[in-house]
Amino acid sequence: MLDEREITILTEAISAFRQRTGLSLVTSDEIDSSHAIGTELYLEGYISLQAEVKKGVLGNIGAVIRRLQKLGSKKGILITPYIPPPQAEKLKLASIQFIDTAGNAFICQPQCFVYVQGYKAAKVRETAELKGKAFKAAGLKLVFALMQKEELLNAPYRNIAAYADVALATTGAVLEDLEEQNFLNTLKKGQRKFINKGRLIRKWGESYPALQKKIYIGTFTTDIPIDPQGINLSVLGGQWGGEVAAARYTNYLNPKDISVFVQNNKLRDVMSGLRLRKLKSGEHPDYRIDLYHVFWNGLLGTELTCVPPLLVYAELVASGDLRNIETAQRIYEQYLD
Repeated sequence: MLDEREITILTEAISAFRQRTGLSLVTSDEIDSSHAIGTELYLEGYISLQAEVKKGVLGNIGAVIRRLQKLGSKKGILITPYIPPPQAEKLKLASIQFIDTAGNAFICQPQCFVYVQGYKAAKVRETAELKGKAFKAAGLKLVFALMQKEELLNAPYRNIAAYADVALATTGAVLEDLEEQNFLNTLKKGQRKFINKGRLIRKWGESYPALQKKIYIGTFTTDIPIDPQGINLSVLGGQWGGEVAAARYTNYLNPKDISVFVQNNKLRDVMSGLRLRKLKSGEHPDYRIDLYHVFWNGLLGTELTCVPPLLVYAELVASGDLRNIETAQRIYEQYLD
């Protein structure tokens, strides 16, 4: 069921689409008044579409692409207040149909092709979809720690907070939020356990950019060849993330971009060991290496030279790259499901 805000977004986007294109797009309740307003739409009266309504400006475009692809490229359609041109192009390349409240649209059907771009929203709501404490930066750190070490769920709050490196007050608020969102269950004897874990993993992956921007150190390059197979980063105090880690976990992806997670007191060692330097203006190097602070306690990866699969999954989804999203699904199936 759609909430009041989602219904407003849906009706405004449909109205803008009709105005910009002159085409008919209706909801099922407009055809049969006995139906409640929902997500089933009809284009020109006979093309059935399933709407995915997103509140606020899109953050993690990769997660949106992955979810819409499950509906099928001809069936699903994204509805949101505003889609900026760069994101619109990514959606179009991924064959993800969309309309927004400004009148921008992409629909690709055998009987109907629409691509409208360049209209700006009169007033874009810059606040992203409201999330609870569990899916803001500190909450994401805590949830990550709990998912890597589930026995912590039943530890004292002080121990959980210390392990996840978050404030004590954050711990109680996040656990309460997880329970409210139906991700955590407290049994009769006070024992806690995760529920709906698959949905929790996907939610964590979608929300990860909120944490990613907090731990970002910078983008670097090097003048020496980088062979991830021949470099044991854990000796230097770092771990491979993103595409390099995904390649090791799945033997499927050929890495193009490099991300490295560094323990706070080991940044100089990693910089020196990989001979990293800042990019020069206008430079297009062979290697672009993004550095991030480690935000968990110790080396937790199944393979200690790589970050844990949950983080690899989130990085791949956040990239918005189609080959990475496909690999993220493999990570999910092999390590997280």
